[in-house]
Amino acid sequence: MASPMEASLPGPQVDPIVEVVLAWATAQTKLRAVALVGSHTRGAARRDFDIDLMLLATNPERFRTDTTWVAHIDWHAIGTHPEKWMDEEYGAAWSRRIWVSDSSVEFTFAPFLGRTQTHQTPGLDK
Repeated sequence: MASPMEASLPGPQVDPIVEVVLAWATAQTKLRAVALVGSHTRGAARRDFDIDLMLLATNPERFRTDTTWVAHIDWHAIGTHPEKWMDEEYGAAWSRRIWVSDSSVEFTFAPFLGRTQTHQTPGLDK
């Protein structure tokens, strides 16, 4: 599992949700990385925007077929609970959008393909 996010996260309603998700995710042996993506990372989110998380898993289908993982996230620690969810397809990835209180969290699962070597362009790695 990749180390927890170190950057400050935008928005007071985002922080607690991401914290309970990260606490759950670090205990999952099938997850290799979690990233906050989308409008919240760009600083462009409005209060009604969803929270987008990308999860790289050794077996993403496991999280689709075994729905008990949703209940294992400690939603009660932040005073909420899942109200409903809906799955969506994105080719190699799929997502489960979960509505909690006045927010929705989109968990997009994609396959972890092992260690990869990244290419760094001079001047862009700063």
